[in-house]
Amino acid sequence: MDRVGIGPERRRQQLRKYSKGMIQRVGIAHAQAPERVTALEKMVRELRPQAEIEHVTTLGAVVGTHAGPGTVGLFWFADAY
Repeated sequence: MDRVGIGPERRRQQLRKYSKGMIQRVGIAHAQAPERVTALEKMVRELRPQAEIEHVTTLGAVVGTHAGPGTVGLFWFADAY
């Protein structure tokens, strides 16, 4: 899962740092990488069990073309600030 970009531990650190426990709703997008989606879903469930994974989709043509196959994106919505 770490061909390019950040590794799983760095992803965990970023999720902890930037979510600060406020994650309630999560979305995942990917470019031909369903196995990475599964890994991200597992990570979210471990780190933020209260979060709901609302949306899993493929990346659009522009981002997918520039980022390439294997790219994943994780986004979240905080219900409180």
